[in-house]
Amino acid sequence: MVTTPDERTKQDDPHTALAEEQKNAVRKHILRIARSVGASRGMNLRMEDVAEAAGVSRRTLFRYFGTRTELIRQTFEDGIAEYARRIPAPAVGESPREWLYRAVRASHSLNSHIGRLWWDLASAVDSDDSEGLHNLFNAQARGDIIRTFLMNSWQIYGGAGEPPEWLFAAYGIHMSAFSTQILTGDYEYDIEQATETTAKVLECLVVMAIKESGA
Repeated sequence: MVTTPDERTKQDDPHTALAEEQKNAVRKHILRIARSVGASRGMNLRMEDVAEAAGVSRRTLFRYFGTRTELIRQTFEDGIAEYARRIPAPAVGESPREWLYRAVRASHSLNSHIGRLWWDLASAVDSDDSEGLHNLFNAQARGDIIRTFLMNSWQIYGGAGEPPEWLFAAYGIHMSAFSTQILTGDYEYDIEQATETTAKVLECLVVMAIKESGA
């Protein structure tokens, strides 16, 4: 891609770079506050609530995000990115079981602190924009993160090629916030007990799937 002289001038201009840095800082601040507000209000999150909590005007909020739907979308995507960063990848020299327990523990810990916005999106709470946002939740929360986790598990346990689709579905169920809620709520497990239960199930499933695949 060729960079034009005007674009190079903008990139090299320290004032432009500073302005862009400040803009990104404000955006990150608003998203952090929106995640906090969304954790308590869910899909009832209002622009004025976020603006007040963030210490900015509604005009500023709309200038950065355009619509309430876009604010919720970016807030959710920001939360998902943070969630994904905190699920550890296998470390050099780490046994499959050690990594699996560590990753499952991180997932259950994160799930135990998920706020109302996550639950509303997972449950497709009715609103004018809930369908699109629910599809986003399915694609990213139940899709990308679980698939990355599954592929790490599949490969570290010795699987070759692609894992079967049923294994993806099984991992999605056992790594979900709903599973964490059932284990820690209905069964009154602590995070360590939930981790041990889930990790044993996932290990059995991936080992069985690898045997069936002939890998």
